[in-house]
Amino acid sequence: MTSADNPDNPGTPYIGIGVGMFYAAEFDINFTLQDVGGPSAGTMFAVGIIDKLTPGDLAKGRHIAGTGTMAPDGTVGPIGGIRQKLAGARGAGAELFLIPAMHCKEAEGFIPDGLTVTPITTLTDAVKAVETWTSGGTVSSCPVSEVGS
Repeated sequence: MTSADNPDNPGTPYIGIGVGMFYAAEFDINFTLQDVGGPSAGTMFAVGIIDKLTPGDLAKGRHIAGTGTMAPDGTVGPIGGIRQKLAGARGAGAELFLIPAMHCKEAEGFIPDGLTVTPITTLTDAVKAVETWTSGGTVSSCPVSEVGS
C-alpha cells in the first residue's frame, strides 16, 4: 500500500478517503483582475462566466455591479462592507447592483441616487434580475429611505 501526503498536514503519511466538492470544466477559465480579494466577488464571477458561455451580452452594454459569496449549490452568501461597495459601484458608473438579500437592511439609507439595488439569494436570481432589468422590466429592490448621493 502506498500512502499519500495528508492534505491538512503535508509531509505526514495519509491513508483514507478525502471528501470534497471539485469541479472539472472542459475548458479553461482565467481571470485577470487587480485589487479583487476575498470571496465576495463570487457571485459576479459566476454571472460573468454565464455571460461568456451563453450567446449575446447579458448586461446589454449596461454597467452592472454586485457582490456576494457563491456556494457550490448557487446560494449567494454574506459579505462585508456593503455600504462602501454601493458607493464605489455608483461612483464607477453602475446603474444596477446585485446585493445578497440579507444585506438590504444594512444598505437602507446608503443607496446612492441612480443606483437600483436588487436583492438576490441565488445565482438564478442574479441572472434573472440582470435579464429583466436590461430588458426594461422592473426588478425588486431593497427599501430606500433618506437616499444619499
